[in-house]
Amino acid sequence: TAEEKRRGSRNFGHCLVAGIAKNPLKVTTRMSKEKVEKRLRIKPFLKYVNYNHIMPTRYTCPAEAFGDVKTLEAQDRVEARKALKTVMKEKVAKLQGAEKEKGKIGAGKDFSWFRQRLRF
Repeated sequence: TAEEKRRGSRNFGHCLVAGIAKNPLKVTTRMSKEKVEKRLRIKPFLKYVNYNHIMPTRYTCPAEAFGDVKTLEAQDRVEARKALKTVMKEKVAKLQGAEKEKGKIGAGKDFSWFRQRLRF
């Protein structure tokens, strides 16, 4: 969400950025179920960022994929941020599942880069 105004302790225009802090790791067939689950975990992050420090890239997701995040209010509160993290985690897990099944939303070019290392 974007905040054009200065608000609270942030005396600058800022936005709430959601991203992935830890990507899923490579999995092989020899690994146990517990190890596979642990390696496929995704660690999301939420952070307020100054507009001057944002660098747009070609790696984006459609806004409809994370539509639930916009409906939550009072994002400064800790509980709301935790809720946003869980929503994001669920959405990313759904996108990974949809990526495997052809014909689902998110299985196309929008998320073709999702499981790959990003090259800048």
